Amino acid sequence: MLDNCAFESSAYQIAENLQWSFDSSTDSNDLLIQPTLEDYKRILVHEKWLDAQEYQFDNHEEACVNLGFVDQANPRMKGMQSGQELKFWQPVCINCVAEMILCSREFRSKHILAKENDVTPSPIG
Repeated sequence: MLDNCAFESSAYQIAENLQWSFDSSTDSNDLLIQPTLEDYKRILVHEKWLDAQEYQFDNHEEACVNLGFVDQANPRMKGMQSGQELKFWQPVCINCVAEMILCSREFRSKHILAKENDVTPSPIG
């Protein structure tokens, strides 16, 4: 039997690490990225924007009632496998998407009715 270590992943990893150390030692002109105070301030601005309370809905009970979930502590949808339940944030998201769809449908139906009732003549003739 031929003993060949060419297909061992550990051999590849060792060779890769060794190659990286050779490559990094020859590039002495490269500068390391060093974040400045302005970089940290920019990151804080993005974190504040991402953590905005107006985008964080906390209406779990209302969402469960709207979606018809009986057990709010362990919300489940019809057809879910037994023992599975939704995470605490999922009913809120599902409810939000359902509200968006309903608002979109209402807007479209109002827009269609307004077009049907519009008696202004068409500019085309």
